[in-house]
Amino acid sequence: MDGSLKVLILDTDAGHAERALAELKRDGGECDAWLATSEDQFVRALEQFDPEVILAAFHIPGFDGMAALALARTHCPGTPFIFVADAVGEERVAAALKGGAADYVLKTSLARLSGVVRRALDEAAGAAAHQREQERISRLNRIYAVLNGVNSAIIRVGDRDRLFREVCAIAVNHGLFRMAWIGVAVPGATKVRPVAWVGADGGYLDDVGSSVDTVSDDHGIAGQALRGRRIIVANDIAKDDAVLYKKEALERGFRSLVALPLVVENAVVAVFLIYAGEPDFFAEEELKLLDRLAGDVSFALAYIDKEVRLNYLAYYDGLTGLSNRNLLHDRLAQAVAHARRHRRVVAVIFVDLDEFKLINDRFGHGAGDLLLKTTAQRLHACVREGDTVSRYSGDEFVIVMSDQPDEDSVSQAMLRILASVSQPIAIEGNDIAVTCSIGASFYPRDGRDTEALLRNADAAMYRAKTSGRNRFQFYGQGVNARVSRRLSLEDALRHALKHDELALFYQPEIDLTSGQIVGAEALVRWRHPDLGLISAARLVELAQAMGLIGPFGEWTLRAACRQAKAWQDAGCRAVGVSVNLSARQLSRRSLPALVARTLRQTGLDARYLGLDMAEAAILQGAEPAVDTLKKLRSAGLRLSLDDFGAGNSSLMRLKSLPLHRLKIAQVLVRGITTGDGDVALVRGMIGLAHALGLIATAKGVENDEQTAILRTSGCDEAQGFHFGKPVSAADFNLLLKREIKIVN
Repeated sequence: MDGSLKVLILDTDAGHAERALAELKRDGGECDAWLATSEDQFVRALEQFDPEVILAAFHIPGFDGMAALALARTHCPGTPFIFVADAVGEERVAAALKGGAADYVLKTSLARLSGVVRRALDEAAGAAAHQREQERISRLNRIYAVLNGVNSAIIRVGDRDRLFREVCAIAVNHGLFRMAWIGVAVPGATKVRPVAWVGADGGYLDDVGSSVDTVSDDHGIAGQALRGRRIIVANDIAKDDAVLYKKEALERGFRSLVALPLVVENAVVAVFLIYAGEPDFFAEEELKLLDRLAGDVSFALAYIDKEVRLNYLAYYDGLTGLSNRNLLHDRLAQAVAHARRHRRVVAVIFVDLDEFKLINDRFGHGAGDLLLKTTAQRLHACVREGDTVSRYSGDEFVIVMSDQPDEDSVSQAMLRILASVSQPIAIEGNDIAVTCSIGASFYPRDGRDTEALLRNADAAMYRAKTSGRNRFQFYGQGVNARVSRRLSLEDALRHALKHDELALFYQPEIDLTSGQIVGAEALVRWRHPDLGLISAARLVELAQAMGLIGPFGEWTLRAACRQAKAWQDAGCRAVGVSVNLSARQLSRRSLPALVARTLRQTGLDARYLGLDMAEAAILQGAEPAVDTLKKLRSAGLRLSLDDFGAGNSSLMRLKSLPLHRLKIAQVLVRGITTGDGDVALVRGMIGLAHALGLIATAKGVENDEQTAILRTSGCDEAQGFHFGKPVSAADFNLLLKREIKIVN
């Protein structure tokens, strides 16, 4: 025996223990001995001494030698256990050997002890080597099982995400690992994001993923594999500080792990992590096989990426990511077929960049590519989500817009495109602005198949380019004329808003009992140089179509409040002024803040401002609109439901609205003198208003007969041409100063 042999002796006879050690030393070796005389001492020695051989007596007071053998097999199963005792029966010896004892030596034959111990140590070493070999083979077989399963999956699976899931499942189910997951590299950061996992996760990846999301660099095992492009191993998680979530891993039974980088085209695209339930699992041979496994998966990913790329390029433009000609023709054919079945309109818009060749010649193709990619992004932002934007060829783009109501909606889209495309782009330190020319055709008017629609949109684009560029043209001349008139009108309205060229007219609201003016409805008018006076209804329609309803409504509100305050400052009796709100204005959550700011700036008290809203805007609106009304009412404003009875009323909803008055629709007021049976209906509406605590106001009153019926029916207020047409602010000022009673 070479070196110092660690011997644990279980015996109450110290002299016998000394003789046994002397025999072992006589064989030429040194001994480091621990004498245990009780069960407690024996257990402590097993835990702390780590003996290489155990010599035990059969009989210990309060403790049996066979019980000691069982304890030794549990704590150190590979350590030789030899009974050294007085003579016992053969059955006892046989039971000891069967229980795991290496041999039995009589105390009277200690001369045999050295040989028995030497032989037992040799057998134990051989058994340990055999066990290690079996464990090595088992580990390798598990890796081979994973390798074979993954290679089989690679042949079957042609989808990247599915391959990731199957690789993780094979590692757990075939390789018997505790868990496996794959994370993809996050662009612009040295960390991975889990995309597939199988096994005893138990929330582990939630903990890891949520923490990694907060940093740009992952300093754990996965991050090291990603940055270093090499396999990273933690063969003892409990002792490896590189494992950032050690406690969580150990709680789930993870004892060792390996991170395998998956490399495609010289870049790490993902990291494959495998967790074993045993420490020191990933030895050199296992790592060689796992490296081969990572290579096979990486090769499969490269193949899948190329196949996906080829399929992608069959339908999409490689530079801009837009649909190419193949997909465009398919989408356009589908849109035409749908429009044919449902009698709808399809617009085809052809966009060509102006002077694109000059950009390429001056700054190079890199600058040209940047311009094309930027244009593609801008075109997408100008149309609806379901519309198709395609790069047709070179610097030409085609857009397919389905389910179009009329040419105006397409005109608005093309105006957005012209404005967006012409925004400057930074190229080599210079802000370069490039315009475009646009042509449009419509199904079915300009063509009934894809080729005709594309050809005619292209022809319209060419007309736009030859007529000055940075503009659009429709294929049909009649459409161009209508759109031109519409665009001219819209430009003029923008100018009028910007330069305060609109005007408010005021129609008096009369108290039917006293005959006095109690308010005024502000109606916006615009005197166009060519078209004459344009009504409020037409102005609202234009403003909404142009996306100017916000500025338009703000101007109207501000002008009305300013005028009402001016009348008061001029010494006139204070009366309220009412402003009409559109459904779109009412839907804006910022409306209460806008009204409060306007009142503060003009100095008008809130009780002198009324807001009139159409029935459809609030009776059929969503809860946010009702919340807005409540905020306005609590601020002291007078809220009116306009044209009540002209639409589909909801009495249950009406009851919950914070209104001040009901304005009965003109069409019903007109009917009370035509014999159409509307008197009872109007009286019912007046009674309903009073039951709800509201003022009843009749609109569109035109004669004495209507006035008399309304007064006897208990109507509170009225307005209409019988009392006065909308007049200018100056004329309304005269009415207030004269205090004219309009009702006889």
